Amino acid sequence: MKIRYKLTIINSLFLITALLLLAFILIPSIKTRFVQDQTEEFEQQLNQLALFMDGFVEEAESDLDFLMTNEALYVESEHYTNLLTMKKDGYIVSDAPEEQAIIKILHDYIQAHNKLYYAYVGRDDGSFTVSKPVIGVDSTEEKRFDYDPRTRPWYLESMAMPDEFVLTEPYVNPDTGEYDVTVSKTLKRNDEIFGVLAIDLSIKEVENFLIESNQDKPSIIGINYENKVFFIKDDMIVIENRESELGKALDQSQLVDDEHHELNLLGETYILVKRDSKYDEIYYFEIIPEQFIDDTLKNILRGYLIHTSVVAIILIIGMTLLLQRIIVKPLTQFNHASLQIAETKNLSERLEVNSKDEFGSMAYSFNKMLDELQIHTDDMEGLIKTRTKEIGQLMEAIEQSPISILIMDCEGVVEFANYNYYQARNVQKEGILGVEAEIYRYIIKENMAIKSGLEKGYVWEGEKSRIYEGQEIIEHIHIAPIRDDSSDIVNYIC
Repeated sequence: MKIRYKLTIINSLFLITALLLLAFILIPSIKTRFVQDQTEEFEQQLNQLALFMDGFVEEAESDLDFLMTNEALYVESEHYTNLLTMKKDGYIVSDAPEEQAIIKILHDYIQAHNKLYYAYVGRDDGSFTVSKPVIGVDSTEEKRFDYDPRTRPWYLESMAMPDEFVLTEPYVNPDTGEYDVTVSKTLKRNDEIFGVLAIDLSIKEVENFLIESNQDKPSIIGINYENKVFFIKDDMIVIENRESELGKALDQSQLVDDEHHELNLLGETYILVKRDSKYDEIYYFEIIPEQFIDDTLKNILRGYLIHTSVVAIILIIGMTLLLQRIIVKPLTQFNHASLQIAETKNLSERLEVNSKDEFGSMAYSFNKMLDELQIHTDDMEGLIKTRTKEIGQLMEAIEQSPISILIMDCEGVVEFANYNYYQARNVQKEGILGVEAEIYRYIIKENMAIKSGLEKGYVWEGEKSRIYEGQEIIEHIHIAPIRDDSSDIVNYIC
């Protein structure tokens, strides 16, 4: 595999490992930060809800304060309308001047404020003065008029806290079918209580605000009262008892890491954000499924991985090209020069030295080696020519020598014989080379003393007769061992 491919693979593995490590480190912090951002967004939304709701109620409280400045509300009388003592065959409002004065005050004020539906006063004797007749009740329809204001939450809570405004839980107005709340306060002067003044306030605007705030969101936003939960779900207003699944889940929610609450609802985990109200036992809340957080986070991480992958690919390509320029190009030049020298045997090739780094040093060393090799080669060529000439002269001397010369291996196989040897025996070269020498067979092989002496490095010299063309010839024979560079005997010359 080429280095450029190895570098690409190494770069890829390095960047992928770095990205995975970075993702492993960042994912928990990203999730924490994302949850914090979501929580802050919820808190801002709840702050807006609190400002809207509190401002909405504070306006009603200001209305009550204004109404309570009317002296007519503090007049004591036995002639106020009392539904408990009214006959069952008709609805008759007291025509006493003090009653009519209060009705006019309350009626005029209701007419001037379209968010208000009823204004009324309840007293400790059970009397009940209202801004307008109760809709659906007339003198021809028999009804039970057993309404006792003293038993109603707005009256009881105001009497329990005579100096405070009271806000009731939302309820369905039987006349309009819409949700209302009641804001009430005691009519108190000089520590004497003359009754409780209350107004029914339509919260349609609050409903619209909640719906708009929760539009196209998987979260649930609402208000948790003492006994009820008022919230938006699927763009609809829902009121549930505190004993409902949501109510119980809100009560059982747990604070996690001092940052947000978690609650379990119908087998799912939700993140809960709370915002206190100015009223006790009331707070604003928003919950969102943790699965939505996880899915959104996965989308964020998916986008992060896509972007980082694109960046990684660009970095891999850039780093590979850079490394190829820095590393692969000098190595390619080195390889090309080496192959060129090997093919052409031209030692004049040289690498360009363009840097002072390791590659520059390597190119310089390579060129230096070629210089030394060139010098050595030139010396060797001169030496070879000299040795070749000397060997040639020696071979010529051996070939032209009047003495018969034979070279054989340690087993007596002939490897060389000069011309005089062939002539003296009248044989051809092919009949001598590669076969066992006659001298070895009759002198060395048959005489163990001579063989042992030659194997030990001694020289043997003697005479041997032979018949040549019918005549006996006496030959003077000289046999000596030939050693190699390791001083081992490898041949015999005779």
